[in-house]
Amino acid sequence: MRTHAWTWILYIIVFSSCISIGLAQIAKCDSREVSISIRGLEEASTECAEEPGQACQLFCAWQKIGNFSPLNKLNMQKYMFLIRAFPPQARVFFVPHAMKCMTLGSILPRNLDPTCSEFEPFIKCVTTAIPKSCSVESSIIFWKEQLLESSNPQTTPVSD
Repeated sequence: MRTHAWTWILYIIVFSSCISIGLAQIAKCDSREVSISIRGLEEASTECAEEPGQACQLFCAWQKIGNFSPLNKLNMQKYMFLIRAFPPQARVFFVPHAMKCMTLGSILPRNLDPTCSEFEPFIKCVTTAIPKSCSVESSIIFWKEQLLESSNPQTTPVSD
C-alpha cells in the first residue's frame, strides 16, 4: 500500500512539472500588482527572450500563453481572461479600447515576417489601451511604455 501511495505522488510531481502554470506580474495599477496565472508564462520569459526584436519576443510570449493559435489567430477567451486580470477601475477604461484592437489581432498572416512587423500594430494597440494608472514596464507580454508615452489613449482621442 505504501508503494502505491509513493507511485501516485511521483505521478503528481511529474504531471505538475509538465503543466507549468506560472504566476507573473503583467502590470502594476496604482501601485498594486496585477498578476495572472496562466500556462506558458514561465517558458515565455526565458524562451522568447532569444527571439529577434521586441515584436517577435512578445508574439512568442502571446503564443506560449495561448493568446494566439498556431495559425496566428487571436484566442478571444484568453484575450478576455488577460483583460479581466486588471482591477475594475482600470478595466472601465481598458476594455472598450482593447476591444478595438481585436480586429488587428484577427488579421495576422499565417507566417509572420522575420521581424514580426505584422504583430506590432496589434500589441501596440493593446498596450496603449492600458490606462496611465497602470505600468507594464516589468511585463513580458506588453510593449514597453517608454516607446508609447506620446500615444497613450488617455491623451489622444480614439476614433470610433
